[in-house]
Amino acid sequence: SEVGKITEERDLLLKNKFKSSDEFVHLIESHFKRWDFSESEKIIALYLLKGKSVKEISEMRNVVESTIRNQCHYIYSKSGLGGKHELASFFLQQLFSPEEN
Repeated sequence: SEVGKITEERDLLLKNKFKSSDEFVHLIESHFKRWDFSESEKIIALYLLKGKSVKEISEMRNVVESTIRNQCHYIYSKSGLGGKHELASFFLQQLFSPEEN
């Protein structure tokens, strides 16, 4: 099913390709849950954290760029962050100084 495929893709990004500690993965997942991201938004956000462009993400996911742009808009709106760089900076700050956040 489509939901199963999306869940598998997210799990692969988090566990196999993201190459981060379990605590950092948990931190990311907890913020995604707090921000109420859909499964697709979680995947897009992970790709953004990995530095992928909208064009690259659209090609990897086989969807039009405008769909990815819309999902990015919702990601930034829900998280209160201004873009890909703020998203990455937020999690880097969490990684290096979790007690301050």
